[in-house]
Amino acid sequence: MTITRNLQLAFRFVLNVSRFNAVWLHHIQPLTLVIPSDHPLRRRLIRRMRQHTRVIAAFFGPAIFDLFDEPMSNDQRRLLGIIGSCIPAFDMCFDDNLIGIGRLKSLVQQPFDFKPESGTEQLAAVLYSSLVQGVCQPNLLRSLTDTMFETEEKSRLQLSDETDFDTIRNITCKKGGTGGLFFTVTLPRQLSVAEQQAFYLLGSWVQLVDDLFDLRDDVLNGIRTPVTDCRDITTLSLLLARWQEKAFDAVGSLALPTPNKQRFLAGFILYGKMAHRYLLQVGQQIGKEPLRNFAKVSIAEAEPSGAWKTLFD
Repeated sequence: MTITRNLQLAFRFVLNVSRFNAVWLHHIQPLTLVIPSDHPLRRRLIRRMRQHTRVIAAFFGPAIFDLFDEPMSNDQRRLLGIIGSCIPAFDMCFDDNLIGIGRLKSLVQQPFDFKPESGTEQLAAVLYSSLVQGVCQPNLLRSLTDTMFETEEKSRLQLSDETDFDTIRNITCKKGGTGGLFFTVTLPRQLSVAEQQAFYLLGSWVQLVDDLFDLRDDVLNGIRTPVTDCRDITTLSLLLARWQEKAFDAVGSLALPTPNKQRFLAGFILYGKMAHRYLLQVGQQIGKEPLRNFAKVSIAEAEPSGAWKTLFD
């Protein structure tokens, strides 16, 4: 029964990827033509925007609408795709100075009066103003964007050995939790406090899992996360299980039909199994050594292997 359900999940996901790929091709990719062909970040930006539109938005968006029994219109799918494409672009503004932070704040504060001074600013202005005009909850969009600014600015603390663990944990929670809520701004309903908290906790856990998959790169780049700060595999395994349980319990306690909640969590359960499989892979590489020693393995050895087997676990 579990294998059948997992295969159905995989089929639905592939179908959604196809639909969101159409969003990318027809509504977002043409807008990237304003970025000069010789821009040093152009290829990486477009690659990451495409990936987040086709995969991240295709995973979160339909799951959220299905949870609330809300039919998704083509326009809502377009907006979800734009949100997905904006996430990596926003990150690159802080990590790679794609757009100056001062300019980015001006755009968010006055999206319709902003005067772009470059191709990247023009792209950002079109995408963000489309969201402000189109989403059902523009005030929530602005609030979440402000929180993302706050969190990204604090993320510099992740480069310091003097930052305490609670601060590192809070940065991860806020980064992932806010990201988990971004896709809800397209819903034609306001979330209750309990629903907001559930999405926040779920997004935090997803971010923690992402940090697991980024373990090698983060250690090499001197970036601290709750994952890199764990002493060993056992400690990390307990941390992942605790965050997952807290998030899943929050979703399970929502005043929504049980079948909806079960369908919604099914994809995340599969993601949790993928994380567990990768954790075992890390353990095979370093044994009981400190997690930071994972930086010594090769890029090929650090790549997740056999993720497809999760469908049959």
